[in-house]
Amino acid sequence: MRNFMIASAIDTAYWFIQHADKVNISLDDEKVHQLLFFAQSAFLKKNPKKLLFPSLFVVTKHGFFEPNLLKMFSFGRPFMPMVKLNNELQDFLTHIFNKYASEPTIIVDSPLHKNLFLENQNQCVCISQIVSENIAAEPPHHKKEKIRLSQNGPVYVSQWNPKKIGK
Repeated sequence: MRNFMIASAIDTAYWFIQHADKVNISLDDEKVHQLLFFAQSAFLKKNPKKLLFPSLFVVTKHGFFEPNLLKMFSFGRPFMPMVKLNNELQDFLTHIFNKYASEPTIIVDSPLHKNLFLENQNQCVCISQIVSENIAAEPPHHKKEKIRLSQNGPVYVSQWNPKKIGK
């Protein structure tokens, strides 16, 4: 019996990459791994008996990675034909992409990473255990800051709040 919806983590990663290209967003490899991790844990939370794709995740000091994809991407991204998925899966992955692609890739600050990563020891992560124990598989929420370019380089832009004049 097939207990996963997409043939491989590679197909899922390339769907994210192709979707990012379609909406003119650049995804680095670390962000792709983050999206894969969040997609797998969110799917398992919704469907406890099925995996989105067959995979294994390893937690390192830099975050969560799918080791086969990490090795493959270390040589550059190979050409892959367009990944075709059914509408339900595309909607699910689009939701994950929209929710997490704009988040900073700082998963190492999350409580989940702090609980699972033991100092200087890479470990295999059991996603079903994470979901069953309701450990948050979400990044820490950061205040969204706008970055704009000035003549001096990138700058953070925030809302102007004038000081009140004393009475």
